[in-house]
Amino acid sequence: MNIKKYVLGFFVLAVTASQCLAQDAETRWVDSVYNSLTMEQRVAQLICMRANNPSKPFFPEVATYIKKYNIGGVCFFRADAEAQVKQTNEWQALAQTPLMVSIDAEWGLAMRVNKTLAYPYQMTLGAIADDQLVYEMGQQVAEQCQRMGIHVNFAPVADVNSNPSNPIIGMRSFGENPEKVGDMASAYALGMQSNGLITTMKHFPGHGNTSTDSHLTLPTVTRTMDEVRDIELAPFRKMIASGANGAMVGHLYFPAIETVKNTSSSLSRGVVTDLLKEEMGFEGLIFTDGLDMKGVSEKVRQDSVPYVAFMAGNDVLILPSNVPFAIKTIKAAAERDEQAAARLEESCKKILRYKYRVGLNHYKPVSAANLMTDLKKPAYTELRQLLYDEAITLLRNEGDVIPLANNKKIAVVTIGNTKNDVNNGLTERGFATTSFVTKKEDIAAKSADWLKKLEAYDLVVVSIEKTSMFANSNYGINAETVKFFNRLVAQNDVILNLFACPYALDMFRINNSVKGLVVAYQDEVPAVDAVVRLLAGELEAHGTLPVSVTKFSCGDGIVADAPVKTNHILPSKEQPSKAMPNVDPLMQKPATKAFEPLPERAAYKLDSVAKMGIRKGAYPGCQIVAMKDGNVVYDKCFGTFTYGGGHRVQPDDLYDIASCTKIFASTLAIMKLYDDGMIDLNKTLADFFPYLKGKAHGKLKLIDIMTHQAGLKAWVPFYKVTVDENGQPMEEFYSDEMDENHNIRVAENLFLISDYPDRIFDSVSKTPLGKKKYLYSDMGFYYMPKLVKLITNQSIEDYLNEKFYYPMNLSHICYQPLNHFTRDQIAPTENDTVFRQQLVWGDVHDQAAAMFGGVAGHAGLFSNARDLAAIMQMLLDEGTYEGVQYLKPQTVRYFTKAHFASSNNNRRGIGFDKLPIDKKGSCTESKLGSMKGYGHTGFTGTFVWADPANKTVFIFLSNRVHPYPDPNKLVKTGVRTALHDILYEAYPIGE
Repeated sequence: MNIKKYVLGFFVLAVTASQCLAQDAETRWVDSVYNSLTMEQRVAQLICMRANNPSKPFFPEVATYIKKYNIGGVCFFRADAEAQVKQTNEWQALAQTPLMVSIDAEWGLAMRVNKTLAYPYQMTLGAIADDQLVYEMGQQVAEQCQRMGIHVNFAPVADVNSNPSNPIIGMRSFGENPEKVGDMASAYALGMQSNGLITTMKHFPGHGNTSTDSHLTLPTVTRTMDEVRDIELAPFRKMIASGANGAMVGHLYFPAIETVKNTSSSLSRGVVTDLLKEEMGFEGLIFTDGLDMKGVSEKVRQDSVPYVAFMAGNDVLILPSNVPFAIKTIKAAAERDEQAAARLEESCKKILRYKYRVGLNHYKPVSAANLMTDLKKPAYTELRQLLYDEAITLLRNEGDVIPLANNKKIAVVTIGNTKNDVNNGLTERGFATTSFVTKKEDIAAKSADWLKKLEAYDLVVVSIEKTSMFANSNYGINAETVKFFNRLVAQNDVILNLFACPYALDMFRINNSVKGLVVAYQDEVPAVDAVVRLLAGELEAHGTLPVSVTKFSCGDGIVADAPVKTNHILPSKEQPSKAMPNVDPLMQKPATKAFEPLPERAAYKLDSVAKMGIRKGAYPGCQIVAMKDGNVVYDKCFGTFTYGGGHRVQPDDLYDIASCTKIFASTLAIMKLYDDGMIDLNKTLADFFPYLKGKAHGKLKLIDIMTHQAGLKAWVPFYKVTVDENGQPMEEFYSDEMDENHNIRVAENLFLISDYPDRIFDSVSKTPLGKKKYLYSDMGFYYMPKLVKLITNQSIEDYLNEKFYYPMNLSHICYQPLNHFTRDQIAPTENDTVFRQQLVWGDVHDQAAAMFGGVAGHAGLFSNARDLAAIMQMLLDEGTYEGVQYLKPQTVRYFTKAHFASSNNNRRGIGFDKLPIDKKGSCTESKLGSMKGYGHTGFTGTFVWADPANKTVFIFLSNRVHPYPDPNKLVKTGVRTALHDILYEAYPIGE
């Protein structure tokens, strides 16, 4: 029996059974509640009622309708947090079926809740390169919503803002690029959903190309259907594919979709059912936009709007003007019409299903204790600052005017404020600047005097503040401000800091005197702080324009690569010590000592460096796990499998670990054989392989091979003799189908002649040997799988599975991963243009390992970070894991010792890498570590390390070779070393 297939099959059955049980529990609850409801109550579940008008008392009739009809939910508008929580608890106590509570929190709770945190607008976020930050913002917004007892956030906006004059979307959109909007909106939605929130991609089919406000009238979008599909629908398609769980249909008229003139999309079956549900395949919860908005009722009587919206295919009817009438008309229709009755059952059950999924099957009142403290965690404000930092967009920097030079006479002019925060920030940093500050209403009176005085300055830094997000108010910038600026650039060199929507750039004269141009997007304190640090040289600019203006295009921005002057690292997310899913063996391991969490600052630094690597193009994504004293202190994934978006890295994704295979396969197997007295490391290859007797290679000792001092070459490119001068595989060696003579899979549709591994070993045995000195080599490890097979009569995979992987419950480490996992769970590596002529994805990257069929001693293993961390922790605990002794302590100590450091200047352990002798010379591992530490690196962008001195484990996995291995930016940026340094700074040796 194939043990691997049997165990995996059992695992799949177990997971499937677990999922089925969970689904059955959900279905039972939904059916039970649905069957307990009257027809009227089923209709009422569709209703989401307005809780209050902004900053006004809560409506008393809400309680009446909860008791009379059992309405489905409420939507809160501006109020104090404490008052909203108190009212939520009171209304929930009255509800027969718990209420689904919703809110508009596009930029966080501050959009509707007083004295809470405001994150940047979506257009500001659209300037950011790293959508992981937006994902993390989504997670934080969801945490805050949950703390308030909110289950639905009417966000994100997925509209493509292709009309600069749009009066209602504008800064609420991620920008004008449909692909970028889709990526950012997906990241935001998935971040919120990861913490249990229902989200809504809005305003379907797209509100970005409108010149009127649907709150006031019905906007018309006059694009062709092809244009609609390419622009408006593109982000929604992306979000549906990404798993968005909710949608909001806007009040818009699309003649290309709806044939009946002036029919709102929210009332159109062609839009809601035919397009969104059937053609685009959306299965989530569908909300209308507010049914009290004037745009929805231009063709349909206000009282009839809820019924028409319901029959169009919407599930949740938001803010109907007349709740009793809406319930009455839909109930009457369901009682007389089978189609309406079927629609009612569909939507009511779907609503109940989502109530179950947000935990309303076990509703608990919201605690008011420490509410405001919980809503203002330091991690929240720090992420907000990082978002502004990453959004800052540098559009012009003539003569490297930024950072500022202290040898120039500089004036700092701020228009719109009563204090000059930019100037104050610069003077605090030692710049000798002169301040000019005024409210925008007073600039006309001061203009002439200021212009005369400013002639004496070498450079004038102008900040436009106290702005607005709306185009119809000229973004809060008055004509006198523009006039002053335009006169100033006729006489002075200027840096313009625009704390406003980038469309406002078109209001100003951007001539050759504008030496520096910075878009900060919003007039907020974190944006000002970021600009000050940019001017002072403490911050790099990474942002790019999310929209086009007259002189600049979408995507423009000077993105700096040079190191900043001051290390200003900010956090990204919550404290990093959250538990992993309980299916992971690493987290089932009981704590061995009192838990010592990773300091928040260290976690923030790790986040920052990991993301920096992605920004620098060192790798598209990565997994990182760190442990201390047997406890997981950091476990995060960053980025995606490929550059430009796509699959977001998850903890159970697999990476090709390349040469780390040497310790997690070959060395581990040899350690076990040594442990059991089945192998002597002083034996030679000829002792095991008689055909090598009398040959130089036959005299090589195992211990010399495993410490890389056997005199073997580093590697030989055996693949080159099997391809032509253009790198194309030759028919003499390869077939595009597996057959009797070609049974070695090298890559997709590429199979090698069956005897080629024997040819490799024959070639290796004839390769000249060098002196017995340290030279890292793959070639000796080619023999390890054959050695294991010879001694145990098991393949190396089966031996490792039996002795380590299966008993340790490691389900994500294996050779030939496509036999066990789907490709979308495996990170791709190189787009190979010299050998396999394809993107290598799911097959081993290393050429020699590929020619062994993917199972080799030097490379071939795939794993996630958690399984590797478990093995390293077992070694750190001297062979013990979860109370089971896998290796003897003396065996672990023997293999992780540098035996030839003094005699042969060889830093290596047996299979393991070690710090350079006396810590001299270059290395990936941190030199803050102890000489007891051990681990390995991998060519694909991997690194593992354990240190007995401070009981830490560190795992970093990436696919840095995607799409090409050169240049090696992972080495150039020093990311792995920087990350490892941070861990040692948090847990110093000897402490």
